Amino acid sequence: MNIEIKKSLSILELGDLARIIEMQEKDIKFVDMSYEKRLEMLLETLIQERENRLINRLIRNAYFKYPSASLESLDYDSRQMIMTASVEIKLTEAVLLYLVSG
Repeated sequence: MNIEIKKSLSILELGDLARIIEMQEKDIKFVDMSYEKRLEMLLETLIQERENRLINRLIRNAYFKYPSASLESLDYDSRQMIMTASVEIKLTEAVLLYLVSG
């Protein structure tokens, strides 16, 4: 990628976009892709990275009682009939509630 294009993207605060474009340029599977398909994948990657950063920042700033807790490490008694899916739904609802009210 041209250095001037990188500078322009940086000025526009699109440094992530420049990084993703460079990753695509190095990947062989993007060579034969159409412009629209490559742009679509570029934008999907950019949106996903920004959403992940937002979620991580919200979790980090939430000051949870157990910050290292995760659904994967959840230990529950099968006699209680707690389904992992329902726990995930509750957590998703909580994060969405926080985003909406935040």
